[in-house]
Amino acid sequence: MLGEAAVGFCFLPQEANDKRSLCSEYTSGAWGDLRHPLLHPHAEDENTQHGEAAMPYTILRTKKLKSVAGIIGSGRHTFREMPTPNSNGAANVHVGGASTAVGLASSVLAKLPERRRKGAVLCIEYLITASPEAFTRHGGTMPDTGGYFDRAIAWLKARHGATNIVSATVHLDERTPHLVAYVVPLTKDERLSARDFLGGAAKLRKMQTDFHHWCGKPFGLSRGIEGSKATHQKVGQYYQALAAAEPVIERSDLAAAVVGIQTPNYKALLLRAKTSAI
Repeated sequence: MLGEAAVGFCFLPQEANDKRSLCSEYTSGAWGDLRHPLLHPHAEDENTQHGEAAMPYTILRTKKLKSVAGIIGSGRHTFREMPTPNSNGAANVHVGGASTAVGLASSVLAKLPERRRKGAVLCIEYLITASPEAFTRHGGTMPDTGGYFDRAIAWLKARHGATNIVSATVHLDERTPHLVAYVVPLTKDERLSARDFLGGAAKLRKMQTDFHHWCGKPFGLSRGIEGSKATHQKVGQYYQALAAAEPVIERSDLAAAVVGIQTPNYKALLLRAKTSAI
């Protein structure tokens, strides 16, 4: 299991664990923001070219979180601390790291360098899944847990470093199983730079290519389709509302919340998240 600040395991086969090969290419799937179109670059599937039915495909999305309020709002949805209409109530699997919205924000803040650019991305939220028909619950061959998601965690570790993955959870209470992971985008030289990982279309395409190679291909999955649109409409609306106004949240507010004390700033944040819920 994870500590509060890192996902601590790797399940790639030996050849994939070769850091020289695994880290040679990283591309980006963009959940770039649930409010924006997704970028799912792909190489055309040979079966499709020959007129056969296309295989299920990988889905990799990222969202940039630039404020503590945004992190807490996202965490409240991930950890089911707010009403989630599309949830069927099934238990989710906490892989490791932070398990509450306040804990998530605290873990991110603890890793941030003192000197950073104003308006910098504090955390990258990854959503990883596959088309529904790939999973056993929809007639496919991939189990709801383990396997594909284990490889995805290992891929994130190689991409960002284990200690920079501050939380990971597999959601099983929605139609399609999916992994949600939070990563602080620190570079090897300790700079806070989401641009190094998600900056520009070329890096996004490269990330998709690499993810498919290491995580999707072993399970017979095709790459995602470039230009596909997000289907998480209600969650997208929640994030839009979340971006409307930013209460000022200090570390002292989070520290108080951990021990059950809700400061005026924290209450304002909870109220905004609650009224934004769909």
